Amino acid sequence: MKSTGKHPGRKAMIEAIHTGRIPFKAHLNQCRPCRELFEALSRFPVAGRASIAPPSVGTVDRFAAVPLIDHPTASIHRITGRLTFDSWADRPAAQIRDITLGMIRRVCLNAGALSLEIVAERRRDCWEFVARVYDKKRVSSEYLLRVGAKSVLPRTQGFYHWSSKGTPRILRLLSRDLQVEFERLSWR
Repeated sequence: MKSTGKHPGRKAMIEAIHTGRIPFKAHLNQCRPCRELFEALSRFPVAGRASIAPPSVGTVDRFAAVPLIDHPTASIHRITGRLTFDSWADRPAAQIRDITLGMIRRVCLNAGALSLEIVAERRRDCWEFVARVYDKKRVSSEYLLRVGAKSVLPRTQGFYHWSSKGTPRILRLLSRDLQVEFERLSWR
């Protein structure tokens, strides 16, 4: 048992907690600071265990985007993007005008090496959206997606998800050093 002076050390206390053998029990009865430390260590079973696994790169990117919610003007470079694919492009106007439940629209917006792919589905009382950002054909989670005034952070595997009664017209991607504004989408 390693100790500092006649007091048991933290490592010795953790070992005693794990094994259930407390060779310094008499000392704990007499020394209040050691007793309180021993009780605190025994309440937190994580003490002395291996450290928590490091977060994934995607998780770090998502959490790094959180400050952009309050400070979206921090972006340095601004670029514009345009619509490159629209699943509604070849549909008859009457079909688009009478949007029914379950109708799906897929769009792809590009700005340089970045592309934003969105799938929208019409539900009974709202639209459901799922989007993903690709940077040089790799999924990227480092961007905050601004849909009108709403800010959306990526979730697992870089998917953005939101619901809305209306359809988005203005879409922006924000990172610490880049702001991408895409051309307006028409939903009519």
